[in-house]
Amino acid sequence: MTSRERVLRAIDHRETDRVPRDFDAVPERMEPLLAELGLTEAQLREKFRCDMTRVWMRYNPPYTDGRNVFGLRIASAGATQNVAEHPLANAETVDDILNYAWPDPAWADVARAKAEAREGRLMGRAVVCSSWGSIFGEAYRLMGMDNFFM
Repeated sequence: MTSRERVLRAIDHRETDRVPRDFDAVPERMEPLLAELGLTEAQLREKFRCDMTRVWMRYNPPYTDGRNVFGLRIASAGATQNVAEHPLANAETVDDILNYAWPDPAWADVARAKAEAREGRLMGRAVVCSSWGSIFGEAYRLMGMDNFFM
């Protein structure tokens, strides 16, 4: 059974030869682990017999001042990401939200994502795609947690 078949059968609640495996870690944990083991991330995933290839959509926004694709300034402290400012904190109307400078889909590096997905498929793995996190995460980062829950 290939990794892809295993994952698809598990998703379909059908019996597999074993439980599908995956592994991921924040850079602050992954980098020392790879250094300690003397492996690349691809080699580590192979060693652990991971069944999935992760494809993260990468964006190329026009910003040069450190903002992310949503225009947020992130103050990172290791794996913790804190937003320096919440640009929609004072939004009061639908127009305030509609007039925000939302990301342009053209910023997505689709060619790279396709190539990574193709590589995963050629290896017989299930391809798991992601973009940035949950939609709720971006909403509270844009608005501020206190405003998001109001």
